[in-house]
Amino acid sequence: MINYDKDNIFSKILASEIPAIRVFEDSNNLVIMDAYPEKPGHMLAIPKAKSRNIYDINEEDLERLCILVKKIAAMQKIAFGAAGAKIIHNCESEAGQVVFHTHFHIIPYFAENKTMPDSLNSKEKQAEAVRKLLV
Repeated sequence: MINYDKDNIFSKILASEIPAIRVFEDSNNLVIMDAYPEKPGHMLAIPKAKSRNIYDINEEDLERLCILVKKIAAMQKIAFGAAGAKIIHNCESEAGQVVFHTHFHIIPYFAENKTMPDSLNSKEKQAEAVRKLLV
């Protein structure tokens, strides 16, 4: 494994040492609301297995994570009325990676002149809207 920092913020969130708004969790992955969203509804999908980024993640863990990213993006489209999504994975600091634990950003995008529904005006409400669809 490439210099994994066991004290990174996502490790602390996974260990419940730091609070986060949890959207979904299973034995392999966690999805949370981004603390500093690029746009409303911005979520992060994080594997529980330790890896720095796509360069060193186990292929089975990556497969499970990518399937989850696809599901979350589809649920954002339904729950928020989004037109599409931006999926981001930065690898190493030169490419913009800040937290060195593998994660994907899932950011909903809306058609021109449309935005997040007023009824989903908080991260908690956005998380709940997606959570309901994942049942």
